[in-house]
Amino acid sequence: MAVLRTVSKRSQLDSYGASVLTSTSYRDANYSTESIDSGASGTNLDYQFEIQWNAPVGDTTWIHFRVQNISAGFVDGGADGWLLELDDASDNEIGRIDLLNGASAAQVIADTTVTGNYEVNSLTVYFDIEVTVTASTITMNLYMNNVFVSTASAANTVSGYGKPVKMLVEGNDTSGVAGRMYYSEFIIADENTLGWHLADLSHTSVGNYTDWANSSATTNISDDTTATSYTISSESQKFSTIYGSYNGDTEAEGFEVVSVHYHFQGASSNTNKVTAFTRIGTTDYEDEQVTLAPIGTPSLHEVIIEQNPATASAWTTTELGTLEVGLRSSS
Repeated sequence: MAVLRTVSKRSQLDSYGASVLTSTSYRDANYSTESIDSGASGTNLDYQFEIQWNAPVGDTTWIHFRVQNISAGFVDGGADGWLLELDDASDNEIGRIDLLNGASAAQVIADTTVTGNYEVNSLTVYFDIEVTVTASTITMNLYMNNVFVSTASAANTVSGYGKPVKMLVEGNDTSGVAGRMYYSEFIIADENTLGWHLADLSHTSVGNYTDWANSSATTNISDDTTATSYTISSESQKFSTIYGSYNGDTEAEGFEVVSVHYHFQGASSNTNKVTAFTRIGTTDYEDEQVTLAPIGTPSLHEVIIEQNPATASAWTTTELGTLEVGLRSSS
């Protein structure tokens, strides 16, 4: 079982339109420091953004997120379009959350288009989408606020579509009046995501390593801008940061994963790679090495750490309170 992708804020999206904004409102403050603000235009929400992930090993993909609307438009009779679409690796659309008269339904697009039962929206919804793709059938189950509400299944023998690897949030005719949609807590996994939350722990201070230029200046710690940054000047330099506290619910079995997001770009051929690491106590546990993108093209990378590497067990609240993560430069 694995988490395939997480997104908690605009800076972690693969792409987004000019009207997509960042907001500190309309989110669950126990988990999210900000939300993705759709923007609005007339009765159609003037935005579009995209999230991509690697296909799971098995046939089934789960997609979880929170959406909040600040007007009655999402629940009135004017919401008659679709909220999002799911595409395979060849950009074939295989499914949607369809909208009709302020209600949502699972919709599968393959050899035929099949739409399930419509469930009336509420102003705040946790959506979970379960999509299973085989050579013969595509099935989509839709859950709203942890309740199963809609299913659709269509033959796939002629179309031959693949597993979803991209979600395009289009917001086509999602509101009967001018309104805004606020998104947060995106989780894509190959296992059941019902009841899950994505907690966003932002940088609070620099950690044990301050080798990178500007890394001693805490004002440079930023999640959504390239105006402030840290730079590598030579190989094998390290930089690490400490994070804020976790304020959400706790579960006896611990946390599913810790996901770390980085934005970076290359500056020279001498130090064109970085290796992510987690520091626990006095030990650094290195993860994957990544080649930096060329100058001028910052790229987003996500490292998913499924267990505490020091204990080989699920993360606990206490361990999150001492979490320190960083990067080591290499060539």
